[in-house]
Amino acid sequence: MDNGYLKLRANIALKQKFGSQCFIAFWMEAAPLFPQLFDKAVHMLLPFATTYACGQAFWTLAYVKNVPRNRLNLGADMRLTLSVSEARIAFLVQGKHVQLHVGE
Repeated sequence: MDNGYLKLRANIALKQKFGSQCFIAFWMEAAPLFPQLFDKAVHMLLPFATTYACGQAFWTLAYVKNVPRNRLNLGADMRLTLSVSEARIAFLVQGKHVQLHVGE
């Protein structure tokens, strides 16, 4: 992959297109020439597909880092906070059984 990166950097025509085209158009043209770099770029950039999503991720990270917790891996907190899925609380509650404790 490093070799592909060096070839991409050395390609003057693609370097000019990178400055003049939108990001998506550039990678769609470069994808057949550099498939491994394309896959890596998609994997890294897809979570931040819009500026809104990027901003949300930044502020979520800033918030999670300020919460008084000693966590080195923030992945789970970030995924939970940035998820667009809605919690199905009623469904989860239905699956729980009430346990009654009889006093002695």
